[in-house]
Formats: sequence, C-alpha cells, structure tokens
Amino acid sequence: MSALTGPINNCRKKSDLEAIALVLEIDSTGTMKVLIPHIITHLDKHPELAENIKFQGLFSYRPDSTPAEKKMKRSSDKVAEDEIEANVAVGKPTGANKTLLDLKVTTDPPPQFGRLGTTGTAVRGGPVTPDRDMGDDSSPAGLPDLGNGSDSDHIAVPSEKEMGVTVATSLSEALKHLKGTDISSGVKPNTTVPFVVNFFDHTDPTKPAEEIWLEDGFTATSSKGQMTASLSLLLPNVIQNASPIKEHGGRLYRPGQAADSSHIAIATPAVPVTQAEPLAVKAKPLEVARDMKETKARIKNNVIASPPVDDEFIAYLHEYFNLEDISWPWAESVTSILDWYLKVEAVFQSLKEKGWAKGSRGGFCVPADHPRYATQAFVRNDMYNALQLPSSKAHGDAKLFSPESLLSAPKAAAWVLDPKGEYQEFFSRMTPAKFKRYLEDCKEDAKHDSTKKRKKQIAHPDDSGEEAGGHKLKKGKGKAKPQVDSDSLDGSDDILHPQFQSNNTSRMAASVKDLTLILELFFPAALSLLSTLYILATIISVYPLLLLHKSQQREPRQPRNTAWFKSLVAIIALGFQAATHPELALFVNNDLDIPPEQQLARNIGQDLEAIYEFLGIDDNFHSDPIHELFPQSVRLLDRDLVWIEADLFVAHCPVCCSDYYPDKITFACEGKHLQKLEYDTNYLRVSKHRIWMHRKVALAQEKVLHWFHAGWSNFAGWLNDTIKEKPAITN
Repeated sequence: MSALTGPINNCRKKSDLEAIALVLEIDSTGTMKVLIPHIITHLDKHPELAENIKFQGLFSYRPDSTPAEKKMKRSSDKVAEDEIEANVAVGKPTGANKTLLDLKVTTDPPPQFGRLGTTGTAVRGGPVTPDRDMGDDSSPAGLPDLGNGSDSDHIAVPSEKEMGVTVATSLSEALKHLKGTDISSGVKPNTTVPFVVNFFDHTDPTKPAEEIWLEDGFTATSSKGQMTASLSLLLPNVIQNASPIKEHGGRLYRPGQAADSSHIAIATPAVPVTQAEPLAVKAKPLEVARDMKETKARIKNNVIASPPVDDEFIAYLHEYFNLEDISWPWAESVTSILDWYLKVEAVFQSLKEKGWAKGSRGGFCVPADHPRYATQAFVRNDMYNALQLPSSKAHGDAKLFSPESLLSAPKAAAWVLDPKGEYQEFFSRMTPAKFKRYLEDCKEDAKHDSTKKRKKQIAHPDDSGEEAGGHKLKKGKGKAKPQVDSDSLDGSDDILHPQFQSNNTSRMAASVKDLTLILELFFPAALSLLSTLYILATIISVYPLLLLHKSQQREPRQPRNTAWFKSLVAIIALGFQAATHPELALFVNNDLDIPPEQQLARNIGQDLEAIYEFLGIDDNFHSDPIHELFPQSVRLLDRDLVWIEADLFVAHCPVCCSDYYPDKITFACEGKHLQKLEYDTNYLRVSKHRIWMHRKVALAQEKVLHWFHAGWSNFAGWLNDTIKEKPAITN
C-alpha cells in the first residue's frame, strides 16, 4: 500500500491520511490539521510498530527524537591517549623522513610557495629560527655547519658560465627587492636570509629567466656577501616551480567549471589576450591570429553536434520498421525495380507520418522524447543502409521514376500510379534498359513536336526568282521581302516572322493540338480534366501580372524574379493546391522537401511565356481596349466657402494619350508619365483624400497659415488689412 510510506505532513493527500488512520485503528474523521497530529502522536506512543514491516515506511522518514550528544574530552582522556601512542612501536624511517633524520633536522621545513607568473609579488614564509639543541649556535636550523658539511650537500651558487644560474649581485639588493626596504650593509656571517636564483635557457636567449625564491640561504662572510644553499632545498624548488612538466601540465582549476577554458596554464601570459579588439567592432585578422598563437587561446565551441550514426542505430532502424522481409534480388524486369521503388518510398512516407522529418532543413531526426536515440539525426543514405540497399542502386531507381523522367511519358506515369492497370502488360515485359530507351524516345518526340509546331516561314530565293510558295520576290541589293496576302494565313501551324508582322496583323489562334501538348507537358496525368481546366483558367487570368513583370524588368537594376512574378507563381500554386491529388507527390522531386503544388507551379513559371504563346495569348493577339470615362464625384469648397458635391471632369486626348485634370496634365513620353501643371486653374486639389478647393480659397488658406505661424500679432494685422472694416476686429 503506497499510503503507508512517506512523511506525515501537509503534503500528503487527505485520502492517504484517512487510509493510514484506518490501518492504525484510530479515528479517521476530521480535517488534515486534525489527522496529522493525531497520527504522529499515535506513532510516538507506539514505537513497537516500527518492527512491523508494514509500518516501517512511516518511521523511515521520521527524525530521531534523541539527538546525538558530542562527548567532550577531558585532560585525563588525553593523557590516556598519549600513553597508548607512546607504547606503539616506531617504524623504520624511509624516504624523505629518513633523509631529514640523516641531516639531523628535528623540525619541519618552512612552507614553500612559488610564483604563478612573471609579474606580481610572491608570498614567502618566514625564516627558520636556529635550534639550540643542534649543537653549534652559529648554524641555522635544518642545516649543518658550513665547514663540517660535505661538498654534495652544500655548494656555493656557481657562475653563469658553469650551469646557467645567476645570483643577485649583493645581499642588500636581494633583500631590497624582496622586502622593499633598505638594510644595513653589515650582515652577520652565517645568517639565514632569503635570496633569488635565476635560471636562463641557453637555447632561447629571448626567453625570460625562471626565478626561484629560496628562504633558507645564508652568507659565508660579511665582506663578499656570497650566498650558498643546500642542493636538497634548491632542487625541490626548481622541480616544483621551474620544471617544463609543470609549465605544460600545470593548471589552475576553477571549482564548478567543467569546460576546457576553466583550466588555464600557469605560464600563460594574460596581457596579450585582452589586447585583441572585439571582431564585431574592428576586425584585425592578422593581430588576432598572432595573439591567439602566442597565448594558445582556444575558442569555446557552443555548438552541440549530433552524435554520429553508428551500426547499433542502423540495426535499430532495421528492426523498428520491420525491414527483415525486404529482399533485393537481381532485377530482370522493370516491374521488379518499380516494386523496390514503391517499398522504399513507403518507408520514407512512414517516417514523415511519424514526425521524424526535419521539414525544410532536409534529412530526418528522432524526436526528443525517444527513450534511447533522442535527437539523433540521420539522412536518406542511413535509411538505405538499414534497408541493406546500396545507395547507388537506390539513387538510380529513384532517378528512373522521377517526375522529370515521367513528364514526357504519360503512359509510364499512369503505370507508376497503377502498376496493375491497363498498361501492366505493356511495361511488364520491358527490361530496365528498354524502359530507359522508351523514356528517352518519349522525350525526343516531345521536343520534336514542339519545334515542329513553332517553325518559322522564311523565304529562300531560287533561280527563277520565285518562292516555293508562289510569292514573287523583288530584285534589288537588299533581302527580298515576301508579299503577304490572305493566302499566307490559311495554315494554322505556320506564322509569319516577327519582322514581317505589323501592329494591325495578328497570328491565328492556337489549335487544339497546341492545347493537348501543353496538357501533356505541364500537367500530371493524375489530375482530373476538371481540375486541369481550372488550373489552366487560373494561368490565363494572371496574364496581366506577367505584363507587369516584363515591364518592371525593362527598368535598370531590377531582379530576375520580381514581386509580380512571385505573386503569379503563388497564384498558380494555389490552383494546384485546390486540386490536390493524393498521388500527386509521385510526379515531383521529393528530395527537395517542397510541396508538390509549389514544384509544379515553378515548372510552369519557368516556361510561362511559351505557354501563353502556345495558347495564343500575347501582345500581338488582343483587341483594342474600350476607354469609357465616368464622372468622378469629389468634395469642393466653392468661392462662397460652401461645401458642395461636384463632378470632376477628366478629358482624354486619343492622339497623345494625355489625361487632362483641372490642375494638371498627365501625358506619356517615351514610356514615362510626365505631369504639367496649369498656372491659372480655377480649382486645386489640396489633399490626397480627394478634397478640392477654389483657387482663391486655397491661396487664402495658405496665407492664413503663413501669418499664423509667424505670430499672433502678424495674423491679426493681416486679418485687419484683409477685412478693412472700422473699427478693427483685433486691437
């Protein structure tokens, strides 16, 4: 029972508290404020219930009622512990302890601190006081007498030529650098003083010296100021503070930071990093590259890459989609390839239905709530591996049945939609090679038909001086021009060359054969005739948008696809969307991750001018527009300052195509619209919201505003001068 576990507090449900009270055989009535202390009191009075496994869940969350008391040690307890420690046998010394005992060092050495960088002041420990028990009072603590020590233990710091080590020139200079205060020149012999040892790298003269601070040096004489140190103290300091291993492997660790940037090398200079200017303000690539090379700076990569696809994930896909039954034998007919193609497309369609597709980015991604492979990204080739299908074979099959290949073969497209339909017997006997040749032949036939319908009639002179069509050519130096009459316009398949056409002549309307060719080239076979005619009517209705697009393209510095053209393609796509067929996706390229209606609309938009030409819709095949000018009603402020409704008269000149308004003339000049204002018009338009005024009223209004903005006194003076009445309106 889950109610018999957990603490008894206000976080519990009332139903759980009532159930606990019933099991404990106490009163279960009342509110939560009554039940909680009632249950806690009962558990305190009956601690034997904790031995029952049934009620142990209620006692495990309760704090101990008897807090632990810390026992204080007395002096007698400490004496007893010291006696026990004294009786413990002392082990044989080894390692550093043995070395210190051999040197008769009875106290611990002072703490050693090294510098983190080449700048700043180091923290140093104090000098060690002499130990009186060591024997000689003149010897410092931890060091034997200078005269009695061996050469291996005590050495004078050699010169720079011997081992590349230099020492401060004088004791006063060293102490002045160390403490910052002047000292007296007289120093007692064998006195413990701190000093600095510099190590130089002879392989790199430009490299700064490594400074080693020693706290336990002493002087041999007071006159020369020579300082000596023990190798047992010098070498550990060198290894700890000036070792190449420490320089490359030493790090400063920041608690709580797990990134690589939180571990900074000890010897890394910090100044050049801050000298680089931000790239967003002023980019200096050469300086930034030099600073990054000197400081060995690394840019933190915040992009979390998707884990690579491994064999375990491929095996999981193979098992998840039940792909064990799919086999890929050698294809002897194109029917087998079609079966494989449909199976593969069914798998990808199931991925899209499950929501694994990335959308416009392409590829696939496992949802974030997946328990094992959350946010795992993969592509089509990974699915081919899960299907145990070679990627080259899969791409070849997809290209064989692509919409571009089936566009010129309507029978093959219908067979792909219905493999067991009327074309089953025709294509089932074909091998893959024959099917490829069939598609190529259909494509060549479509090109031949389109070029044959659009061929041009060009005259070729012969020896008799007449054309093959019976047109007599004129003699002269230039090219002969044929005589065009009504007999030349009989054939619907032949049109005149553009240079022989005039503005009054128009080519014949398109034939039914042209319409059939357009339907076969640009419309999938899966669409019904009603949907096809609806889309065709949509294409015809947007022809003015194409004219606006071409007019804008003639202007300088215009894009290839203007806003008019994009709107035109969007309208055609809406027409395809209204007539969406469930199997329309087989006629487009699914790898582009673009809806089928948009792909079909783009294909039509690329050849839109040719489609209009095939349909007989062009600039040379239109009727003269009928211009009918209707009166325009506007609001007019008359000279009597009365608002009236007036008809705005607009005159049109058919010769120069100019429009006459009361205050301006708009006429066309070399493809541009120019405006010429009348200087003595009676009415003026004073607002873009179709407000007209009499010219005198408009000028009076402008004068009023001008004087009013100049000041009240100026406005009052103008008003008195205008009205000219006595007494004046304003004083």
